[in-house]
Amino acid sequence: MGYHDTLALLAGLLSENRKPKPAHAALEPWEAEIRSLIGGNKEEHRDPMRAKTAWQVVSRRHELDGKTSYESFKRFVRDRGLAAPALSAVCAIGE
Repeated sequence: MGYHDTLALLAGLLSENRKPKPAHAALEPWEAEIRSLIGGNKEEHRDPMRAKTAWQVVSRRHELDGKTSYESFKRFVRDRGLAAPALSAVCAIGE
């Protein structure tokens, strides 16, 4: 039996060791809105928000107080890649 066959066999026997994330479930319906708030929108001339400000907007708008915390919100944003920094081009001029 090869290495990959052994891994496939073990994967079927072992369960994933992950905790349930109820805050993620509460935030999932608003993922597009969160992405828009954090990333901004050039067409609408809306600048990106910091994660804390986006959390306050989403929390108040959708009555999430007590259902999720800011820490859970930060994990959700990080896990979904919603706060990826925008890449900018840099031009270096030599002597």
